[in-house]
Amino acid sequence: MCSFQFQVTETPPSQLSPAAVVSGETARFSVRVSGLPKPTVQWSHNGKLIKSSSVYRLVEEKQEFTLVITQVTSEYEGEYSCTATNRFGQTTCTTYLEVKKPDVSQIRPVRVSEGGEVSFHYKVSGEPVPDVKWFKGAFQIQASRNCIITASPDGSGFISMKSVKQEDSGLYSCRASNQFGEATCSAELVVFKQEQVVQKKGYKVSVTEQATESRLYQVSLPGQDRPDQMVYTIGTEDRQIIPIATPPTAVNTAARLPTSTAPSAAPPRWPSPVRPQQDFP
Repeated sequence: MCSFQFQVTETPPSQLSPAAVVSGETARFSVRVSGLPKPTVQWSHNGKLIKSSSVYRLVEEKQEFTLVITQVTSEYEGEYSCTATNRFGQTTCTTYLEVKKPDVSQIRPVRVSEGGEVSFHYKVSGEPVPDVKWFKGAFQIQASRNCIITASPDGSGFISMKSVKQEDSGLYSCRASNQFGEATCSAELVVFKQEQVVQKKGYKVSVTEQATESRLYQVSLPGQDRPDQMVYTIGTEDRQIIPIATPPTAVNTAARLPTSTAPSAAPPRWPSPVRPQQDFP
C-alpha cells in the first residue's frame, strides 16, 4: 500500500510491495492518495502510460486508487509506477510484477538393462493446469500397452515403459503448456544389452586340443564273401597326404612277342591289400 499526502512540504510515499502471479491470474496494485487540491493519479508500465482497457482497469474509491490487470501474461511483466500530481507537486511510488509461466520439474536421466522397465516422473505448475505431452526427440509418444502415460489434477504425473529395447534409447522430453506459455524438461534414457553370466562348475577339466579324423577302409581278399573293414584314426594336425598305389594290372605279353615264339602264360597274381601308412612317434 502506497500513501500520498500532498502539502506545500511533500512527504515521501512508502513503496509498493512487489507481486508475483501465475500466468492467467489477476494482479492488483492499490495506493491511498490524499491532498488539496485533489491529486491526479496515473499508472505506467515500464515508463509507458496505462489507459483503461479490457486488460487494465483503473478503479477509484474515495482516496484509494487501484490498478487491476486481468488475465496476466508474460508481456505484462515488468515495472509499474503510480504518480500523483497536484499544483503543489508530484510524487511517485514503484513496484515490480513477476509473471510465473508454466513450470515443470526436471526429470532425471535413467540407465536400464534391455527388457527392463523405466519411468520418468514430473510436477507442473500453472493456471490453468498445463497440458503435458511426451516426446522422444521430435516425435510425440502415444500411450500403448507397453507405454503408460499418467497425469493427475494436482499437476504430477509420469510415463512408464515396459520391456524396453536398445532402440528405445534417446532423449525424452516432457512439455507442459497452456494458453499463457510453455515449459520443457528433458532427460536421456540409455538401454544397454544385458550381459549373460555363465556359471562354471566346481571341477577342473583338462582337454587336449587335438583334432582327429577317422577313415573306414574295406579290403576284399580272394575267397572271402564279405570284405574286411578297418578303421584308422589319425591326428589331422600332422596329417600327410600319402598317395595310394594303384593295383597292378596283368600285362599281355603275348601282344609283344611273335605268335610262333610266345611263351606259356604265367600264373595270375592276386593284388595284395593296400594299407595306409601310419606315423609313429
